[in-house]
Amino acid sequence: MLRVYDKRFRDELVSLGMISGSKSSCIAPPSSLFSRADYFRGLLDADGSLGFTSKSFPFLSLVSASEAMAGAYLQYVEEVTGKMKSPSRNKRDGVFNVIVYKEDAQALASTLYPKGCVALPRKQAAADQIMAWRRPDGMRKIDFEKRAWTPREDSYIKMHTIDESSLVLQRTRQSIKMRLWRLRDQ
Repeated sequence: MLRVYDKRFRDELVSLGMISGSKSSCIAPPSSLFSRADYFRGLLDADGSLGFTSKSFPFLSLVSASEAMAGAYLQYVEEVTGKMKSPSRNKRDGVFNVIVYKEDAQALASTLYPKGCVALPRKQAAADQIMAWRRPDGMRKIDFEKRAWTPREDSYIKMHTIDESSLVLQRTRQSIKMRLWRLRDQ
């Protein structure tokens, strides 16, 4: 937090583009050239989480109220991992929580936290542990593209059984059950 009590200096900062007050929903990455890895590492150091789930899977998570920031970070995640994630605000807080797991977390950690970078020591240590993780023997790796639900598919699953929907739409039973559950609240 920066506190400045000299009114002339504060006015000068505002004239240069600094926003006073809460910036959580309007923050955006710089428009000029910059090191995105360094920038996003700084955000993760401040507003991110790195570590392991209760099932010992590595993860990286960034929380932001800013749509511009979430979009820029999601684009970076896609460039590093090759996987596109769709942004959505959570219902409880209205913030974006962008999270990646396992090998995707490793790829991101190795890009954001290379040896010798400037980072919080505890975040660097967590990133090093994530990069050292190995998939347990026998754990399947499922590679799939997330397929968005269409209005036609939504209508179909409402009027047919789960087994029929699974066969016709080429989706898993669990996927259909989850979609029906989500449609229930809309």
